[in-house]
Amino acid sequence: MAINAEKYKQHLGMELDAVVKEIRLPVAVYERILRAAVTAAEQSLVDLEQALGRNDAVAVQKIAHELKGTFGNMRVTTLAQLAADMDAAARVPAPIDELRKHAGAFTASFMGFKGCFEDVGA
Repeated sequence: MAINAEKYKQHLGMELDAVVKEIRLPVAVYERILRAAVTAAEQSLVDLEQALGRNDAVAVQKIAHELKGTFGNMRVTTLAQLAADMDAAARVPAPIDELRKHAGAFTASFMGFKGCFEDVGA
């Protein structure tokens, strides 16, 4: 799987080449790390749903904080900001319905971001 640079730009509002230049990684290395981050985030979303089901704001905050760091380091700013918003809300802690809204917004954006990946040769 490779990153579709045009979809990446449409979703994130920035050029893939600019991001890899900023973080000083070859595109292939960035793609590999980003795929690993996406795979880990998929499990984090499962864990997030379980934490919300338990009304566990502490677990929600921990997961949101990890997602914020992961996507912030990879310069996926839309996901990092949504995770930061969820992190901040969980620290208060906000009512669980508000945390669910934050989780839903993150999940929707994450699913769109996953569309930036495509099978090569498919």
